[in-house]
Amino acid sequence: MVRFWFPLSRIPTGLFGLEKKKEHAPAAAGREVGPMTRRILFFWVLGCCLALGVTTLLVAVEKEGKEKEFPWDKGPDTIDVSQYPPEQQANYKAFARKCSKCHTLARAINAPYALPAEWETYIRMMQAKKRSGLDAESAKKVLSFLKYDSSLRKKDLIEKKLKGK
Repeated sequence: MVRFWFPLSRIPTGLFGLEKKKEHAPAAAGREVGPMTRRILFFWVLGCCLALGVTTLLVAVEKEGKEKEFPWDKGPDTIDVSQYPPEQQANYKAFARKCSKCHTLARAINAPYALPAEWETYIRMMQAKKRSGLDAESAKKVLSFLKYDSSLRKKDLIEKKLKGK
């Protein structure tokens, strides 16, 4: 028989309909415990552990859900593409739809990347992320737009990076 150091008579015996409530005098600490009381104690401990586990999981998910903030997030979050060729305007729509799924558009628009190789590396990295939904066709469109846009809006940065090499 299992012996407990705390008085088990304080644990409700009618939990889960497993045992009818009986009127009896409180037992002394260390009394022997029957199978029904052990079952009730087991479910009580199991419930506490599950509650603790669910709480821990919810806290972890909440922390994971909060995205990091980068300095680039604070810049403009749109680009006027009205003067861009129609193909690049369509690519901008793909860029806006796919990239805003995981982070702000401002992050990609204001990122310090300008060279085609930098964008290719960045897009490959984003494709590797599970929730990006960036398939090969979408990645090609987004990459095309980012290269074209950088060649216009980030000319100075491209020149600076090329001189530094």
